[in-house]
Amino acid sequence: MHQDLPRQGPGSDATTRRLLEMAGPLPEHPRVLDAGCGPGRSALLLAEEAGAHVTAVDLHQPFLDGLAAEA
Repeated sequence: MHQDLPRQGPGSDATTRRLLEMAGPLPEHPRVLDAGCGPGRSALLLAEEAGAHVTAVDLHQPFLDGLAAEA
């Protein structure tokens, strides 16, 4: 369903940023589990903008391979 979208899933960078703002103050280096991360756009954004340590998990190995190459 989301195959031709840049994120290959619902949402956007703007949505992720807005949710991050709504979360309020975070620890200095929060730990995040992104279960069903897909190609990992949200995981990368959270790592970059929140200084988070992100564990990204997905059943589709090509998504994880691509994410590892970008991280």
